[in-house]
Amino acid sequence: MDISLNYEEMESNISQAFQKELTCFICLSCLIEPVTVSCGHSFCRASICCPAEGEHGGVQKEASLS
Repeated sequence: MDISLNYEEMESNISQAFQKELTCFICLSCLIEPVTVSCGHSFCRASICCPAEGEHGGVQKEASLS
């Protein structure tokens, strides 16, 4: 068994986990000025607070900002 392969696989899994945690699932970009809503999900402030600047107007009504 090649130990370096396990490290590479583990590094890839960690990278994918960080990417998932740091991505806004509204604009699909890296979180910029993240806002966490009451359920624990995080979004970019512009995506959730400024519907006039984006196409996600319904999100602000449903989310409780913390």
